[in-house]
Amino acid sequence: MSARPLLLAALVAALSCACRMRAPEPEGAAPAVEAGWNVCESALGTWVVRWRSEPERLEFGAPARLVVEAHRLDGLAADELRADAGMPQHGHGVLRRMQVEDLGQGRFAVENVYLHMPGAWRVYLDVGRAGVFERVELELEVD
Repeated sequence: MSARPLLLAALVAALSCACRMRAPEPEGAAPAVEAGWNVCESALGTWVVRWRSEPERLEFGAPARLVVEAHRLDGLAADELRADAGMPQHGHGVLRRMQVEDLGQGRFAVENVYLHMPGAWRVYLDVGRAGVFERVELELEVD
């Protein structure tokens, strides 16, 4: 393998961040994040991504929607978001292409999130501004 593909693979790995859906806070505990929302920072610390799924509990074979907010640490909002998903343990992706709707001011709706099998999924969000992207990976468990 030449140096270029290795460099590209290393760059993708460095720009990735895995975030898991958080379990509900114990009763009486102060929530770290607004109820129903999850927060993730990108691997290089450029982006803070806040997201939630609708419905909150994902079930296989049932379409869902993700609402995503992405801002750089300097406050500038993302102007583009790309989304895809896969099951790394099984080596496959989704059966249906997700659509991303730009809601403005760094907010996006990821529609047609169709995770067709129960188990561990990764949703790949490429967050960008002015054509420069950084990846955030969301780890989801589907019942």
